[in-house]
Amino acid sequence: MASPRTLLGECLPTGKDANNLQKLLMQSYLEFFNWYLANTFAHYDKVKPTNNTRPRSEAAANTEEITHMAFFELRQYNIRRNKMKEWLKIFSEEIAPFQIAKGMVICGSWHGETDDSVFVWMRRFNSEKERERLYKAVYEDPHWQNEISPRVGKLIDHKKIQVQRIVPTKKSNVQ
Repeated sequence: MASPRTLLGECLPTGKDANNLQKLLMQSYLEFFNWYLANTFAHYDKVKPTNNTRPRSEAAANTEEITHMAFFELRQYNIRRNKMKEWLKIFSEEIAPFQIAKGMVICGSWHGETDDSVFVWMRRFNSEKERERLYKAVYEDPHWQNEISPRVGKLIDHKKIQVQRIVPTKKSNVQ
């Protein structure tokens, strides 16, 4: 089975155009998430898709019945000059684990191959109600507000953050 690096590595842009990276990510997310779902959710005993429900986090399963299509957030950040290495460390060691512990489903993260300012990541939500609950759990937490957020502001340009809410097409294998 192909790894995500193989699936995405063959189609990443060789130039510095961050828009090309975003377009390619949008085009290839189906292939990546097919791999991701097959290799991640297959081993997670709390996720049991049926004909009328979608894979969901344990937190979502405890609070509401899911009978509709999920949506994703495609988030693109502009990392400050010479801060990518520090950003990747804080994201992988603190931000992602903290958000996952609160119930967020982080589908993946990527950085520019040649443009050291590009960072893209995706989160999945089963409903607007779940998104609101998880945002509150993460961003109103004292640890986020006092420890994580102040450092994030020194690494990313908040004015250039782009967030796209996207939904799968009807025939998408990722719902």
